[in-house]
Amino acid sequence: LLAGPVHAAESPRNYALTHATAIPEPGVRIENATVVLRDGLIVSIETGGAVPSDAVEIDATDRFVYAGLIDAESDLQGDADSSGGGRSQDQGGFGSAPETKPGAVHPLPLVHPETRAADTLRAFEGDRKRPMEKMRDLGFSVALAAPADGIFRGTSAAILLADDEPVARILLAGDVAQHASFQRGRFGAGYPTSLMGSIATLRQTLLDAQRYAEWNQRYENDPSGMPRPERHAAFEALLPVLAGKRRIIFHTSHPQDTLMADRLGREFDLNVVVSTSSYEAEYAASLAAAGRTLIVSTGFPEKPELDEEDEQLSVTVQTMRRYLDAAAGPARLHEAGVEFALTTSGLDSKSTFHKQMHKIVEAGLPEDVALAALTTVPARLLGVDRVVGTLTPGKIANLVVTDAPLFAEKTKIRETFV
Repeated sequence: LLAGPVHAAESPRNYALTHATAIPEPGVRIENATVVLRDGLIVSIETGGAVPSDAVEIDATDRFVYAGLIDAESDLQGDADSSGGGRSQDQGGFGSAPETKPGAVHPLPLVHPETRAADTLRAFEGDRKRPMEKMRDLGFSVALAAPADGIFRGTSAAILLADDEPVARILLAGDVAQHASFQRGRFGAGYPTSLMGSIATLRQTLLDAQRYAEWNQRYENDPSGMPRPERHAAFEALLPVLAGKRRIIFHTSHPQDTLMADRLGREFDLNVVVSTSSYEAEYAASLAAAGRTLIVSTGFPEKPELDEEDEQLSVTVQTMRRYLDAAAGPARLHEAGVEFALTTSGLDSKSTFHKQMHKIVEAGLPEDVALAALTTVPARLLGVDRVVGTLTPGKIANLVVTDAPLFAEKTKIRETFV
């Protein structure tokens, strides 16, 4: 599927992009490349390769061909209510208690690890197509759809960015990762209402899940004389996380929260990834020592208001440094040895993504590292690196065609294949 409104039934299934400069993976470059695609897969990528007789040839002279970009934390939702609507937000004020879902669920409404984005996905049709089209216009072909609310939020799904397709065709991987945060409810809206309470909830829930696993195993081994253990969907959903078989992605809003997520991960021996606040470069050495992979926003803080004298007095040095040094943050993390993926999450407007990426590269992040942060690293984090993330024969034919190097200032996306 091209980035434009081309329907699969009307499209040829075989293509050959010729005379291209191909970048099959970070650090590799093939001049005068012929990239052959057949039935949605990459067939070959060779210098001066032959064009199959049944392929539609696309002249890619003066064009650059990359693997389709991957967003490890998009704001795409398969369903407007996929986060379990009615739950309280991480903000102050008074509010009514959130509703509790029916079934064998956790007594705290903000704890719902059993929620699955894959179960709430709907096809992107009609008015729902526009967000996906915007992502393709930026060169993205895969994104993560995740529940957006809660302390334990549930599991995410990796989706192909193709609209007017049934869910069965766009669902690339289900149960990619469990998602968690230090969210707390409004005062008067039920426990927890503080950061300390959120941390206690995370720890207690994990301890309860460990105990749940132990007692259920004992019952399975020999139920004689034992009361039948209760069944809890929330604890069942956390068993793969505790066993190290499923990543847990913590969503944080402060660098100290990132370090707290690491401490929780070490306490329970979890495979932790942290979606960060964009200020993590301030703690680069500590994060490098922790060895965690981050998901870093390409959004920058807004310019502080300095027009009036009173405004100038109220702006702290830290606020100014965060604004002035924002573009250099990814480079500082890389220099410290921190691995990360980059995401469009946190951008006020998706249309500014390439402008932001140019600034990040100009501020010192090597182009190969930037490309890896949008292809190979997120592919591995999402568990789909065997099928996407590089231009490799046999992988899915996701690619993006540009008129200049991807991170140059005035580069335009010419075509996106999904």
